[in-house]
Amino acid sequence: GLSIVTRIVLAWLLTPDVFGLVGLTVTVTTFAKFVQQAGMRDILVQRQRHFRIWATPAFWMSLSISAVMAALVAATAPLVARFYNNAALTGLLYVSAVNLPIVALANVPEARLRSRLRFRFLTLMAMAMTLATAILMIAMAWAGFGAYSFVAPLPILNAVRTVIYWSAARVRIRRDPQWRRWRFLV
Repeated sequence: GLSIVTRIVLAWLLTPDVFGLVGLTVTVTTFAKFVQQAGMRDILVQRQRHFRIWATPAFWMSLSISAVMAALVAATAPLVARFYNNAALTGLLYVSAVNLPIVALANVPEARLRSRLRFRFLTLMAMAMTLATAILMIAMAWAGFGAYSFVAPLPILNAVRTVIYWSAARVRIRRDPQWRRWRFLV
């Protein structure tokens, strides 16, 4: 319900061309998000009995994939903007690219919280994130940020969520990425 109300308020504050830009941004970044997620959280939840063994390689693999996807989105942003003949798309894609590794940083602690059945905490966090996202989007639209109202809050709020998840999950990650285990995660 909150998302619907937020979209109605944003539709009142913003022009249709802003929604078009956001739609193009989502279209371009959807593939990167799909590849980035790669089911890493699900694998860790399934292997919960051996979570400690798989947390480090899953963390580094997830972060590496998301960094590559972020670099790909950022590198292709000017080309995509030229293709769609809209220079404003470049900045939106850059901001979306920044968000990808931030989201990946939360994968391992979120999997830990899921495997420990901390669903109440996760639900409260999801509700808080939805509310905070709505507030920030509307405030930024009101302040005249246009299409950035949709993408700029995401890296900020995902960074906050990541810090909270790491604090709650208390997962230890080693510096060694444990390359030999990556093939089993694939």
